[in-house]
Amino acid sequence: MQIPTPTPESKPTRRCTGAARISRRRRLGADRQRELRERRRAAGTPEPEALDRAIVDAMRVFLLRHDDSLLRPIDPMSILVLATQFLQAKARRSAAPDGAIPYDGTAVSEAMRLRLLVPPATERGKASHRDAAGV
Repeated sequence: MQIPTPTPESKPTRRCTGAARISRRRRLGADRQRELRERRRAAGTPEPEALDRAIVDAMRVFLLRHDDSLLRPIDPMSILVLATQFLQAKARRSAAPDGAIPYDGTAVSEAMRLRLLVPPATERGKASHRDAAGV
């Protein structure tokens, strides 16, 4: 039986410190998020934060329209249409000569459907709504 012995040509395995591992994970996470944003931008899909802001702005418009607006029913389709209009207006304002792609109407509709009509991850299991979109 021969016991393996290190040779001068073989390098010792590199051990990372805890700080180096944390830094690497953060860097990988940032890279993953950057790629996700690039894919969304290329597809014309709004960021979830922009989508949420548009929905909240649409709700605010409906709630501030009349003094008794809390007593009136709200049409969900009107909220969705207004939120979509807010997103498209934002896309037109931000469409600069740098070649930024404005939001695609079908991509916005699909993002709204996923954001509002797909149950949260805690109700469906471990998958998130982003997994359902394949994004």
